[in-house]
Amino acid sequence: MIKWFQEDPVARNALLADIMRSILTACGKNKTTELTNDDLDLLLEALIAWVDGKPLRDIEGILGGEPDAPSSTKKMCPRAREIAGTIIPRGISFAIGLIAHMIEDVDPYEQQPGLDRQLIECLGTLVRKGYNQTSLLMFAAEKKAIQGRVQMHNLWQDHLKSLFGRD
Repeated sequence: MIKWFQEDPVARNALLADIMRSILTACGKNKTTELTNDDLDLLLEALIAWVDGKPLRDIEGILGGEPDAPSSTKKMCPRAREIAGTIIPRGISFAIGLIAHMIEDVDPYEQQPGLDRQLIECLGTLVRKGYNQTSLLMFAAEKKAIQGRVQMHNLWQDHLKSLFGRD
């Protein structure tokens, strides 16, 4: 999706207009500057860290923030919080949901045997919740007492180790 946004500025502007300023803020840029492909590369790296269960301080570092700075504001990981609190729920998960809906309408599953229907159907939810696998999403649904995304990833890894003896 990010590659598509890099190649198609019309789609990028249509689908990301509501969160463009937030993306620029998360990338450490002035809200009035132009969104570049480099910014989208940085966003992609942060999104991958998000769904891989990395803590906000790691995502803040990816985005060029300073989570170890003396300033309490910088320690709060404002760039990563922009990703988690605005960019993903207000824009990215919406765009992914729209793409998933288009895929559903086209129904390419017979022509592309490796395309996972369940993954496509769950992709918006996976990204919004910060998970990278449908099996992790299902596991999380059974563990309602666990609220944290990072904690759920750690619990999932422990579960896999207990089942298979490896990550």
